[in-house]
Amino acid sequence: ELCQDASAEVQSLRESGYQLHILSGDRREKVEQIAKELAISDAHAELTPEQKHALVEQLDGGAHDTLMIGDGINDAPALKQANIGVAMGSGTDVAKETSTMIVVDNNFASLVNGIEEGRSAYSNIRKVIYFTVSSGAAEISIFLFALLGLSFLKLDSLILPLTAVQLLWLNVVTNGVQDIGLAFEDREPGEMNKPPRSPKEAIFNRLMTRQTLISGLTMGITTFLVWCLLIKSGHSAAYASNYILMLLVLFQSIHAFNARSEITSTFKISLKRNLFLVLGIFVAQGLHIAATFIPFMQKTLQL
Repeated sequence: ELCQDASAEVQSLRESGYQLHILSGDRREKVEQIAKELAISDAHAELTPEQKHALVEQLDGGAHDTLMIGDGINDAPALKQANIGVAMGSGTDVAKETSTMIVVDNNFASLVNGIEEGRSAYSNIRKVIYFTVSSGAAEISIFLFALLGLSFLKLDSLILPLTAVQLLWLNVVTNGVQDIGLAFEDREPGEMNKPPRSPKEAIFNRLMTRQTLISGLTMGITTFLVWCLLIKSGHSAAYASNYILMLLVLFQSIHAFNARSEITSTFKISLKRNLFLVLGIFVAQGLHIAATFIPFMQKTLQL
């Protein structure tokens, strides 16, 4: 059953691929009777204010996340009760003040666009955090392995893979431009086809934790083994530090491409989708290469 006022919006959603089951409140049945169809109803139209409020209360009791749309004064209780109350731009001031958000253009499709934009922004935040934390995990693991591996190297004195100023420089050329570039990553295809994310889910869910550990330890262990081989081959500590610093900059620059998606291989993502990131990585890599040849930077970074 479909009210005439909503037919255009519903038809537009159906043409976009959404499967909707509409339940209309103009059947004037009891709220309890209508509630039986909640399991198969995606949208509700022509509900009375009392039905709206009772509907939201029942859904809240079932641990559902609810979004209620209204524009009248009598819709205020339901808008306030819902997790997200949405008022229309042409609605009353009471509804607007009570609601969580306002659809200024009175277009239901704006809700879909808003959800897509929100998902994309949240996804990019995760990408930046994943890249930053995994890169930091690689750096920490190198020092931990170095302290644990001193007995294997049979060194008379304590030496560390990188100096403090080298570590700071590493973060400047790898966590600056790359983080900004990942924040500008365009939304991934099929973003709206993913299931809703639980509001209680932490940013570091099982997927991100696993990927952070794998990437961080891969970079850390590989760099540590290269450092060990250089030291055991008779090279000086300064030479070994210079070598692995270049390796880490290259590692993390490549890893920035890997952080562009949590589920899609970087080889399947077009570079044209984020030219800012590509340019930033080349600039950062170029800065470090230049630093190895500039006398002032050589002295400062002990390269």
